[in-house]
Amino acid sequence: MTNGYRTIGRIVGRLAGPALMLFVATSASAEPIKYALVNATFNDGGGATGYLVFDRPSDPLASRTVTDWAIIVSGGNPSIPRFAYDPTSSTVEVLSGNPDAIVFHGPPSSASSCGGEPRRLQFGVLSLDGATETCSVGRSFVAGSLQQVPGPVITVKANNQHPADRTIFTGAFVRFSLDISPAGSTMDLDWYWAIVSDQGVFWVTAAGISLTPAPLGHGPAVSLNNATLFFTTIGGTTISTWFFATNGPALVAFDHMTAVIVPSP
Repeated sequence: MTNGYRTIGRIVGRLAGPALMLFVATSASAEPIKYALVNATFNDGGGATGYLVFDRPSDPLASRTVTDWAIIVSGGNPSIPRFAYDPTSSTVEVLSGNPDAIVFHGPPSSASSCGGEPRRLQFGVLSLDGATETCSVGRSFVAGSLQQVPGPVITVKANNQHPADRTIFTGAFVRFSLDISPAGSTMDLDWYWAIVSDQGVFWVTAAGISLTPAPLGHGPAVSLNNATLFFTTIGGTTISTWFFATNGPALVAFDHMTAVIVPSP
């Protein structure tokens, strides 16, 4: 395990000091809220699962945005294949109109039911009223809702990516970053940060890197946007980063990302 310490030491460096600053310096950002699809069912028997993170600024002149999403549609019409809408496979826009709408745009599909047309998922702002998914053919939601997930919202990204399967492959370097939205949470929580490699599990704590689980800090959630955790250029490394919050023994929120750094030829 000594070699593991050396490897993680090369990757992570001196993290505890800068990392603790995450909990004392807040950013002046809005508070995105996470909403989960609950019992979302299409009229063809298929369904949708997943979530979106919606940012509705208090300033009425500011744009509403969806900052993260992972929605999987599957089942129903056998000619419409399963598809995962996430930031790596689709784009999103929030439309102002009558009614307002959130629209996810997927790539053209070669499925027989789509005939090469792009996939498109649409529903109202935080409502499944009139919601549909279309390519050449369409299907509509007949049941389900969008329900707010209690805060805080934790989002770990690798090279600014956050795919539904939480894994990226890169041939150069990887930068892990962190977003946190309190999303109405004000309670003091224990914050943990774990780094997992083939050498084992290493915890970034207030006292440094440890093999024993221990919190990085204790306190309420703060607003963070694109805060750097660490980066590495070590080829052949598969490394995962987990960041989570607990209230005593109860897990409150978490996220993780894995990066596979392909060795240089």
